Amino acid sequence: MSSFRKPTECSVCGKQVKSMLDHMKVHSTDKKYKCTFCDKSFAQSNNLAYHLRKHTGEKPYKCDKCDKQFINEPHLLSHLKLHYDQKVFQCEVCSKLFNHVGNFNKHRRLHCGEKPYACEYCEMRFSNSSNKKAHEKRHRDERTIVCEVCSKRFHDMHHLERHRTVHRKSRKGEN
Repeated sequence: MSSFRKPTECSVCGKQVKSMLDHMKVHSTDKKYKCTFCDKSFAQSNNLAYHLRKHTGEKPYKCDKCDKQFINEPHLLSHLKLHYDQKVFQCEVCSKLFNHVGNFNKHRRLHCGEKPYACEYCEMRFSNSSNKKAHEKRHRDERTIVCEVCSKRFHDMHHLERHRTVHRKSRKGEN
């Protein structure tokens, strides 16, 4: 007998989940696991651990086929499918292959210029929701990404990565 379970739709948020029992903890008001970098809190410690990686940039899951690293195991497993020819969506413009329809659609918007996500603070529009959210953080001056060496705060991982070169140079004795 197969251990595969069909995802169920959550009646609260509409998300497709494998375990409704585990997922409902997300909607619980008893969220005792608090993030030390921002005001978010979680009902489960593993969700806090995953969230903290967004602040620290830690990517403990490494692909053994290439140099890519990931924040969690599902992202790694999804990536591994690309190495094992389970690519099912091909871009008709550039022939790039994808194994998830969401990533495929996001990619296609780059070619056609579609920007369905509007900033709630200004007139800017974006081709994907994560870029919109990052942009809106700047309006709110949210600096939730924290350098683990000096505690300086940043809007996004790109700026933290650029900042980390300061610490690498100082460790090598450069200025």
